[in-house]
Amino acid sequence: EKADPDNLVYRNTLVKPYTNLVNLVTAQNPLSDDLPKLWERRADNVRKLAAAYPKAPAVQSQTGFTVEDMAAWLRERRRLPEARDALKQAVAYQQAAVDLAPQQKGYRSMLCDESLALVETQLALNDRAGAADAVAELNKAKPAGWPGKPDVADRLKTVQDQLK
Repeated sequence: EKADPDNLVYRNTLVKPYTNLVNLVTAQNPLSDDLPKLWERRADNVRKLAAAYPKAPAVQSQTGFTVEDMAAWLRERRRLPEARDALKQAVAYQQAAVDLAPQQKGYRSMLCDESLALVETQLALNDRAGAADAVAELNKAKPAGWPGKPDVADRLKTVQDQLK
């Protein structure tokens, strides 16, 4: 029997192998030439999942989280323009999750975390205007008590100081 590509479980089974493969190759050879392709395939699969389920906040949020994960990998390799683009996508997916389920505080916190990573990346690229815009959006989105972690609060203070 042929698998149904419109089925959420089926789509999810396409994402998991790439996640495992990225983790395995990263652990065995973090400098592998195959890693950029594997990260992009992983991200493409979650983007397809999000496109297939535009009204599912959990899918949108997971897509944002996965694309942000790829952006972190890109940042570590100093591929900042690509990381910025991925972070913009991650923020958009997380915003979609917030719009679909505004009562879910976790989505809003993840939106702020990904927005902060975007601000840091824009500052690293000397894009102060883009960073200032992202901080303004972050300030609109942040839930009460965010950031709850001292390290995140320190990062937020650092970027705010840089923008003064």
